[in-house]
Amino acid sequence: MKYNIYVSQNDHEILDYITDAGIKHSDDDSDRVFTFLFNDHFHLVIFFSSPGDKGFIMFRIDDIRNNLKEVKNLKIMLQELARTIGNKKVLNIALAQVEDIEIAGVAAQVFRSGK
Repeated sequence: MKYNIYVSQNDHEILDYITDAGIKHSDDDSDRVFTFLFNDHFHLVIFFSSPGDKGFIMFRIDDIRNNLKEVKNLKIMLQELARTIGNKKVLNIALAQVEDIEIAGVAAQVFRSGK
């Protein structure tokens, strides 16, 4: 299945994004999930702290307002990732945040349509 979602595991690139967005991250060996909007692009960044998986993965949906359908695809990608790696706790946190974005997007569409 093809998704219109940019994915990166380049730690330097991801650190640049979260720094530009004003998010502070310290490598304190705890799993983290960051979500933020930057230039109308939605970013979900997951930091895995376990030695075998240590590092970042970032998912970006460009122009989120016009690509809300990609939020559902992002959920599918995270569910697939959860099946392949051991750290399900941090992925469940990420999934919950994506579901919140999905609900907010649907609510915004309803308000814009006046229904």
